[in-house]
This record gives sequence, structure tokens and C-alpha cells, in this order.
Amino acid sequence: MNYKNFTELGLISEKRELNKCLELIKRMPKGCLTIKYNSRGRKQYYITSADSKKHIYANRKMLIMVYKLKQKKKAEARARILANNIAVREYVLENYQDCSDETIDGRLPAAYRNDNELNEKIFSQKSRGKQVPQSENPYKPEELRHITSFNLRVRSKGELITAEALYAGGFVFFYEKRLELYDEDGNIKVIYPDFTIIFPSGFIVYWEHKGRLDDREYMLHDMKKTQLYYNNGIFEPHNLIVTTDGPGGTTDVEAIHRIINGMLMPLNGI
Repeated sequence: MNYKNFTELGLISEKRELNKCLELIKRMPKGCLTIKYNSRGRKQYYITSADSKKHIYANRKMLIMVYKLKQKKKAEARARILANNIAVREYVLENYQDCSDETIDGRLPAAYRNDNELNEKIFSQKSRGKQVPQSENPYKPEELRHITSFNLRVRSKGELITAEALYAGGFVFFYEKRLELYDEDGNIKVIYPDFTIIFPSGFIVYWEHKGRLDDREYMLHDMKKTQLYYNNGIFEPHNLIVTTDGPGGTTDVEAIHRIINGMLMPLNGI
């Protein structure tokens, strides 16, 4: 499901909600509420008639009407917002252009289109198992303290275990490879996914292993990163994998192997 699909679903949901609000407004009584305070500072409700414009004190028998007028006003405010949201979504859908690999591929000259035979040659089994390039992320290189059996430096034990599993599975992958994405304003933002996994078909999956969940700065950065992924059509379970450290920084090795064997191996043609 891509961004367009999510927008279409949201449009259907908000139209349904708007209809409910309009139906509720029709059933509610006419009139407006005002509040006045008596000499003792006690709050009193008054109902202004829609016809006579007279202010009528809302005694106990009229409290249900006061409640209904409150609900009506809220429904009217909600209806205005929903109507605006619907207009925005319809505008987006009218002007939205799909940027999936398949769509882009179809617009390119034949020489630049995806070639499975060429990809198979480039990412053949013989090319796997070679040296994995080091991180391209300039952020705190001193944190790259953990070293895999194939000499790749990573930042955490969880990433070390994941890297070892990917390497043993014969995958073509990169650690913290530079990736340019677009934010909501159309500006280019650079991020460094933990793992970028490239399959023989040319399909790419990004894998994020999250640690330091108690670190506020880390979590704020991660939230922005996740939003960038979503804005660019990268989300679970389509082309994004997310794993996290357990209590005390523990790593579920079995869970990592289940992901690799159940999800990634079939994509790798193994």
C-alpha cells in the first residue's frame, strides 16, 4: 500500500465522518448558547432562539437542550475541518504522481529500464560474500566500535548480529549507506539507513535496528527518519524492516533469523 492508497482510504473515512456530522447537526435543536454569571458568580446558561432572538434562561428542565446545542456546535466545527481535509486530499489525489520503481521504469528509455538478466549477472552468487563497504555516515565515527568477522564496523551489538546474519545469507547489502529522500516540503534530506539490502531483481529493502530507546534525542531523530521513510513510500512490511533491542540492550537473534529466512531469502532467489 503506497501513499496514494493511504490518502484514498483517509478520504473515504473522512467523507463518512462528515456525513455523520451533518446528520447529527440536522437532528439537533436550533438556537445558540451564551453564558452569564449571576451576582453570586454562578454560571448560568441562556438559549437564544433562532426565530425570536430572545435570551431564555436554561433551567433544569432545559439542560438536555443545552447538552444538545453543545454537541451540535462541536459537530459543526468538526464538519468544517473535515470538509477542508477532504478538499486537500482530493487536490493531492488529483495532482499526485506515483514514483514507484515500476512507474519510473516505464517512463525511461529502454536502455535505462530495469533488466533482470543484467541484475542477475551483477548480483550473482559469485559476487556475494565479498567485503562490505564501511559506513558512509559522518556522525560520531568513534561509535563504530563493534567489528564483524568480515571487518565491517557497526555501532551496536544488535547491528553486529544483523550484519553477520545478512553476510552469512549471501545478501548484497550496505551499512549506513547515504540515501537522499524528500520531506513534506519537497526538500532533500540525507539519511543513513542501518542496512540497505539490494536483491537481484533490483528491489531494495531497508532495515533499521533501533537501540537506545530511552534516549530522547535518539528517539526524536528516529521519529523524523520514520516520517521521511513514509513520505517516500518506504514502510513496513513492503520495503522496510524494523527491529529493536530488548530490555537491557538484549537482542533477539532468533527473530532476526526468522525475518531473514521468512522474508528476505525468498526475495533473494534462495
